[in-house]
Amino acid sequence: ITSITDVRTAIFGADAMTWMISALQKSEDALVVSNPKVIVANEEEALIDMARKEPYVTVERKTDGTGANTTYTFTTKMEVIPGDTKENKLLPYIEQAFFTYGIKLEVTPRINNASNITVVDRPTLSEKINEYMPAGEGSTRYPIIQSKHVRTVFSLGDGQTAVIGGLTQSRDTDVVKKVPLLGDIPLLGKYFFTHTEKAKEQFETIIFVTVGIVDSEQPEMALAVPEATKLVQKHVNPDGKLIDKNAALVPEVVE
Repeated sequence: ITSITDVRTAIFGADAMTWMISALQKSEDALVVSNPKVIVANEEEALIDMARKEPYVTVERKTDGTGANTTYTFTTKMEVIPGDTKENKLLPYIEQAFFTYGIKLEVTPRINNASNITVVDRPTLSEKINEYMPAGEGSTRYPIIQSKHVRTVFSLGDGQTAVIGGLTQSRDTDVVKKVPLLGDIPLLGKYFFTHTEKAKEQFETIIFVTVGIVDSEQPEMALAVPEATKLVQKHVNPDGKLIDKNAALVPEVVE
């Protein structure tokens, strides 16, 4: 687990935040990957979870004495979920184990007065960066997951926006380069005028959290709250140029 040391934060009014989002999108260096809106009670936690889940599957390989027949057995690992015996009197239970990675944001607001809110933000970004196969465990592969997390506290006015940046991720990728025109020649272009280079893609996820106080007797007024939480992800190479602006950057949403 890697803790963030270069996190950048700021507070904007509604107009400045809208202008900033618009400028990022027009530059073609950023995409809005999610725009959820939630209503939560005072001092209660709101959770926005957008993650991928991979089942924890083990593989056992057995070969008979002759070596002619090999049997593979796939088993889904189970895990015990502890119960909460203090408040809800829940008992532990067993369910399938999963490896989870993606984007998660926990937000806890506390209303101080009619125009001021203290907000605790806890964003976590995690991604699968590789796999490994321990010796003596057949062909079972386990994901290596890198996680970055931060906890911040903001004091915001009604309608103001907190911005959290510095949540960066990078990965190696293959970039195909070819000689103009010659690289498009069928067969010959691929083998004589095209080559592949290793490049490092860098992503930065910027989180915008806009808060507003909603009348509990008129929750429909929440629609009037300015743009709520946004996740903007930049997809650039070390030269600052956009790499494949059509790449799918939207994580799977856990239902």
